Amino acid sequence: MWKGTQRVELELLLLKYINRVAQIMDESGVAICSDIMLQKILMRQCEIATEFLHWMNSEGGQADSLHDILMSM
Repeated sequence: MWKGTQRVELELLLLKYINRVAQIMDESGVAICSDIMLQKILMRQCEIATEFLHWMNSEGGQADSLHDILMSM
């Protein structure tokens, strides 16, 4: 159940991220990385991946990196 809830949250965060990038993109097509909302979305994604990494390790699973976790969820 935990993984399902976190997966849904990650998917919602991804949609928010995509929408936000589209909103703050400048004329040259570059997103403004200093945007606070964008940073908060990315921080929450990392928090979820870190929580999942700790959970996997405590359950005896093997997870190597946060990037792998985010891509697999």
